[in-house]
Amino acid sequence: MPQVAVAQTGVQLLTRNKYRKSAAFHNPSANVLFIDRMNPRSIQTANAAVRIPAGGILTLNSQQDGIDAVVDEWSGITDAGSNTIFVDEYVESPIKVKVP
Repeated sequence: MPQVAVAQTGVQLLTRNKYRKSAAFHNPSANVLFIDRMNPRSIQTANAAVRIPAGGILTLNSQQDGIDAVVDEWSGITDAGSNTIFVDEYVESPIKVKVP
């Protein structure tokens, strides 16, 4: 699972990807991390929709959370210290069909 450093400045966790089917975010740090579907320059702890507590995990899949939530860009920020978040995604490649 790739890891991303998160501090008091917004950071991009996932880019928009129309082939993403699911994603997982794990916060192994001792601080709360905030994530949302927005550009990293716009995210703040006050406007982030998702709060991941210390040791918490958030999983997304297209069937339960909707296609838009899964394929969108995700960013993160924290209000304390320098932290690490583990980010994983399942991406399905488009099927290439050869036309005779």
